Amino acid sequence: MKDVVKTDINRTRNSKRNRRRQRNNSVYYLLVILLVIGVGVTLSTTLLFNISDIKVVGQSQYREDQIKEACGVKVGDNLVKTDVNLVRDNIISSLMYIDEARVKKQFPDNLIIEVKPSIPTAMIEYNGTYLLISENGKILEKFSEPSGKVPVIKGYSPETDIITTTIYSADEQKDKILKNICQLITDQNLYSMIDFDISDIYAISANYQNRISIRLGNSSELDYKLNYAMQILTEQLPSNKDGYLIFRANNQYQYVSQADMDKHIEEIAEASGITLQTEAEIPAATGIITEENTITE
Repeated sequence: MKDVVKTDINRTRNSKRNRRRQRNNSVYYLLVILLVIGVGVTLSTTLLFNISDIKVVGQSQYREDQIKEACGVKVGDNLVKTDVNLVRDNIISSLMYIDEARVKKQFPDNLIIEVKPSIPTAMIEYNGTYLLISENGKILEKFSEPSGKVPVIKGYSPETDIITTTIYSADEQKDKILKNICQLITDQNLYSMIDFDISDIYAISANYQNRISIRLGNSSELDYKLNYAMQILTEQLPSNKDGYLIFRANNQYQYVSQADMDKHIEEIAEASGITLQTEAEIPAATGIITEENTITE
């Protein structure tokens, strides 16, 4: 019996010793793994993955060396530690005529910068000056008067005029309308428009070549309304006509000549005893459009 008890004690001791050895081995292996990871991280942020080349792709008015200088990163800097968002922001804030910059790490040692140029799209009236903005609303330059090369946006009140920042106002709805109009100016090539007036977001208008006032109504379906209006202006309405294109609820435009509108203003003024300065003051219910001058697709 004593031998049996002794054998059980030895087995128990051996089992405990083995478990202790296994735990020690596990701790040892864990320490080795952590050490390897630590060495790897240290090497990757010091000796390894250092930038050997910064590649710039895309078209812009800036030279490659100007973009590289503006990015804030140089050859020899560590690729792992490089903040691509900071590089992007450095480029956009330093170079006014770059609208977008995409920065990508190409391991082991390349940094790729893809740039998109700012396209002058519109001008915004602001405290007696005009702010030239890009399609994405980036403020590019200030002018004392309209350039005549891009449409002017009226009725928008910017909260900032700082060059290279994105324009915004206190009215979120007008921000959305401005963004939409800028997109449509470039997409539909609407540079022949003199201005857009968004003072009243439910009665938006556009001035075409200082001879046709396009009454667009609210901001819904602006892409359709403007595309349709341009088809009429370039394909149906003679170039010597002046007056108004008014978008109606039946999704059709109706044309009123300037002479007819002037006559109508006089008639309304005489009947009401009120002097009307512009056609904008005419109540909507007194429209003079007839089926004869309805323009359909």
